[in-house]
Amino acid sequence: MQSLYTSASTMAQLQKQLDTTGHNLANVDTNGYKRRDAQFKELLTRNIQNQPAALQTGPLSTPAGLRIGVGGYVANEATRFSMGTFKRTDRALDAALSDPHHFFAVIDRDGVTKFTRDGNFQLSPQADGRIQLTDDAGRSVVNGQNEPILLPADATGVELNKDGNVTGIVNGERRVLARLAVGYVDNPNQLTEDGAGLFTAPGQYETVDGNPLTVGTLESSNVDMATEMTNLTQIQRAYQFNSKALMTTDQMMGIVTSLK
Repeated sequence: MQSLYTSASTMAQLQKQLDTTGHNLANVDTNGYKRRDAQFKELLTRNIQNQPAALQTGPLSTPAGLRIGVGGYVANEATRFSMGTFKRTDRALDAALSDPHHFFAVIDRDGVTKFTRDGNFQLSPQADGRIQLTDDAGRSVVNGQNEPILLPADATGVELNKDGNVTGIVNGERRVLARLAVGYVDNPNQLTEDGAGLFTAPGQYETVDGNPLTVGTLESSNVDMATEMTNLTQIQRAYQFNSKALMTTDQMMGIVTSLK
């Protein structure tokens, strides 16, 4: 019976790891995506005392008895914030962040400001004629006051500068129209992942000065295709092994039952 529990438990956890690997592979071409890792821990073990009480075994390097485990479990899914490679686009509204502690700030559908590493920005005309700066999913990009960036209706030639300023030509003159917020997170591992490449900070965040942007460039995902495909193969092999062990145990139990 023990092997049944161990195999079934391990297969359930391998499925979770498979889902994580599949999610990484599905986002290999997503700008700014940060890969996930499934972290395993050992499930509880039981100590079986198989030494007669009177038996003297002498000094041992390990405790007497037999430790039987019941597999492992996915204790946590960690997000890896290592940098992805930069790809040149030469587009005036594309930007990448060279510091892994820096994030763009956008307003999500629920009205909460969240962080992203995807700097593929768009211009979205509004009902009042003004132009809103958004990410590629239509979320509002915010300024240092945590307000949506809205540009004049007649602004043309809108560009990003490396200092975060948004400039455009109004009445024949190029002007600074807004400045997008770049948030600083001392420990990115404290961020909560919300899906779609978005993260929520545990509290208030600081904005960055200087020249944090590399304009005309996008950050690729940090997913390594070869590593993920290797992980996928290993997971599938482990799943097959445990499935075979489960079937073998079932067959053995059937034989034992038939002998009674």
